[in-house]
Amino acid sequence: MAVLSSILACPKLLRGSPSSLVTRLGWIVLTACRWPLLIHRGDAVPVLQGLVVDFDGVVVHSHPVHKRAWQMVCARVGQPVTESSLEFITEGWKRQDILQHLFGTLTEAEMHEYGQLKDELVRAHLHLIQPVPGIPNLLADLSRRGLALAIASSGTRDRVNYLLEHLRIGHYFHSIITSDDVSRGKPAPDLFLTAAVRLGIPPGQLLAIEDAVCGIEAANAAGMVCIGVADTRKASRLSVAGARWVIQDFLGVTAADLIRLHASVTQRDVITRKVEVRCATYTKENNPHG
Repeated sequence: MAVLSSILACPKLLRGSPSSLVTRLGWIVLTACRWPLLIHRGDAVPVLQGLVVDFDGVVVHSHPVHKRAWQMVCARVGQPVTESSLEFITEGWKRQDILQHLFGTLTEAEMHEYGQLKDELVRAHLHLIQPVPGIPNLLADLSRRGLALAIASSGTRDRVNYLLEHLRIGHYFHSIITSDDVSRGKPAPDLFLTAAVRLGIPPGQLLAIEDAVCGIEAANAAGMVCIGVADTRKASRLSVAGARWVIQDFLGVTAADLIRLHASVTQRDVITRKVEVRCATYTKENNPHG
């Protein structure tokens, strides 16, 4: 499909007589069929070295608790809030963005006060937050494989570290990047790029896992292959945003599955780029005047 898409994206190659068209298509297809061999002979396909994952909704099932906590904060300060407004907090935004969305313009003191109150309410309901199904086994499997792991979360460092310690899964992660570490949140790529730097691994050799549209966009902007975690209601939105694969949870998902997925996607992307380059080169050489 990648080869066909690239051919169709080069309309100049489809012009001319039937005989010349057959010749051109045959040349492209034969060349494309050789590219997997050329790749293995030296054209680098990024090999998976690690994962960069979102925290809320990917590592921990925490969105219901966060929504309830923000709802309670709004009630305490007399701020009306709708269910659709609360959905905003599950989309991967930084705390400052959430506060502005719910309350409008606030002073620094008010932002701190409301944020502290929200954290206290979350801690009061800590027993309701559990790992996403299948994630503990997957983290253990990834660790056994020697893959580096990092968190790229829009949450605050104190909250993320507190939950990791509480759930006893913090030891799996080599680096934890939160909103405290970057000036720009998702969909800017800063969280993911910072994670790549901290791990010492190029973005192309990392797999990102996200549950929000702005997170998918951030990971893609950082140059990472990204998969999504969502129920059927939200899955199509993540696919449109650029997720290469969308799952509901991690039950039955293994490190081998993720390694194969990354290899498949990156090799297909390399082949597609090569087809596009060959198309552009052929067009330039044979149609110098456009």
